[in-house]
Amino acid sequence: MRAGLERAQREIENLEDADGTIVISGNIDRANYFSHALLRSAFAFRKVEGDIAELRLHCDKGYVGFMYDADISYKVEPNYRDCSLTAIGTPGTTFELLELSPSEQ
Repeated sequence: MRAGLERAQREIENLEDADGTIVISGNIDRANYFSHALLRSAFAFRKVEGDIAELRLHCDKGYVGFMYDADISYKVEPNYRDCSLTAIGTPGTTFELLELSPSEQ
């Protein structure tokens, strides 16, 4: 079991460092939330169908909330670590969350 967990951890670390975008399909649930633990320090949204009103970033070193803007990508402060992103909006809203590689930031 330990070997399996170590292999999974290595795969996650490889994803963090790999070139290319990580695409996550998301939707806002009936409680008006979508949450995702970020692997990378920059992200954007595309193919939003519905309404995202607010984003919240909870990190080990801080918290920030801000209005969603479809025309920009977001970059996490360098001193923030281990962040989770929450999108708040209309239930049923769907989108793609893009975690950007360092070369795309």
